[in-house]
This record gives sequence, C-alpha cells and structure tokens, in this order.
Amino acid sequence: MSSPRLYGASWFLNTRPMIYGFRNDPWFADKISLRLDLPWESDQLLEAGKVRVAQIPSIEFARKSAKYELIPAGCISSPGPVRSVMLFFNEALTSIRTVAVDTSSRTSVMLMRLILKEKFGVTPELVPMAPDPVAMLQKTDAALLIGDTALKTTLSNPHSLDLAEEWMDLTGLPFVFAVWAARREGSDQTDVEYLNRSLEMGLDHLDEIANSFVKESGWGADAAFFHSYLSESIRYPLNEEAEAGLAEFFRLAFMHGYLEDIPEIRKTGDHGKIYTPAGLN
Repeated sequence: MSSPRLYGASWFLNTRPMIYGFRNDPWFADKISLRLDLPWESDQLLEAGKVRVAQIPSIEFARKSAKYELIPAGCISSPGPVRSVMLFFNEALTSIRTVAVDTSSRTSVMLMRLILKEKFGVTPELVPMAPDPVAMLQKTDAALLIGDTALKTTLSNPHSLDLAEEWMDLTGLPFVFAVWAARREGSDQTDVEYLNRSLEMGLDHLDEIANSFVKESGWGADAAFFHSYLSESIRYPLNEEAEAGLAEFFRLAFMHGYLEDIPEIRKTGDHGKIYTPAGLN
C-alpha cells in the first residue's frame, strides 16, 4: 500500500469547507495526510518539497510560478465584501502614512498596497506586527488584519476598509486570495479529484461548520454570521471569473513593480502547456 499523500493547508475558518472531507470522511484516511499551518508556512513547505500539495497565498504562486503548477480544484476568493481581509484606520485614508501589517499575511499586503496606491494615491510605510488590532492602531495610522482575527474585529470596529470590496470596485472582478498548488509535475488528476471531493463535502456541511465555529470562537456571534461569511463572502470555484481576477492581480502587481515578471502559469495535467495571465483559459 502506498503512503498517504501529504497536503498542507491553514486552519482559518474560510479553509474549513475545502478540507472538510479530509478531516471527516473515513474514505480519505489512507489516502491523505493533512497538516495545518499558516498559508506562508505551507508555501515554504511546498517549495522545500515537504508536502505534495499546498494551499498557498496567490502572490506566492505568482512569485514562484516557474516552480509551481496551479491545481484547478477550488480557491479562496471573494466578490466583496469579504470581511476577513480588512484595513482598520484611525483617520482619513488619504492621511495614512504607516500601516501595521499582520505578519501572517502575504497576498493581502500586496492587495492593500495596490488599493491604496490605485484608489487613494497613498504609499505607506509598512510596520510588521503581531495581529493585535489595539496595539497596531496605537503605533500606526492603520492596521491590516486577515483571517479570523479580521473577521472578529469587524464586530467591534466600524472604521475599516474591506479590501475585496475595494478590489471589486476597482476592477469589477473577484479577488483570489489563495490557491491549491504543487511543484511542477508534482500533481495529477487524482489530486484534483481528492480536492474537489473534499470541498464538495464541505459545501454540503456549511451549517455544521458554522455551528461548530460558534462554540470554538466564543465571539458572541451566531451561526448565521459565520454561515453568511462562508456562503456569501467567500467563493470557492476556480472558474473563469476567478481566473480573470487572478490575472488582473498579477498584471497590476507587475505594473507597479511588485513582481519582476508577469507569471506564466502551468496547470495540473497540461503536460507543459503554459498560460500567461491574460490567457489563463
């Protein structure tokens, strides 16, 4: 019997539908071994060859596209508002000079830079800090928070900018925060089938995931709050619209000098076929 395939993902709430099957379906027991880390840590593990497949920040996929292939089996995207990638601020956006950035973020930092530059003409100094909104806003003009910390903070701090909503306003496209990836020639159709099966199970159990997180989080929010986040704020299909959003993100990041090249993208099973972002489909 072959060893289980080792996959890497995060423990954030928005990831749970994607890995639901791996954690709850006995059918996967001898097929998949799952480890949970921060997204940037999963990227490091993938680059080092320590996991077969990983859910990684989309900007890290862009930076390492010559090494990686995109697995067409879901993503974490949002048409906005997303509620879990938020810029909280003290004063007017145009007066922002310093931003405390969550040290666990990658793609969101790039998205924030693009939004502030494109829409508000602001290029702030970034100050890496632990994701503590009170401490961040005491030290800097604004604070970038992601994931469950951002989602929780929206319940009590109304002075914020939803970055996915701003992206949709700027481009008319959803924003893709994370994708499944493997090293070049490192994934196959079986991986695609496993990832899709796990996600399909998760989407069928959103009520269970939301109810469970009510107890786990202890935030005082009800299940409807978490269910609407998973079913409305987050989108999971890596469809044409999501790919177009991904392509536009890569294009703007290159145009503003944050990427050295516009990534060339290979997908699982394409046997050497390369896509430029404008021609992902």
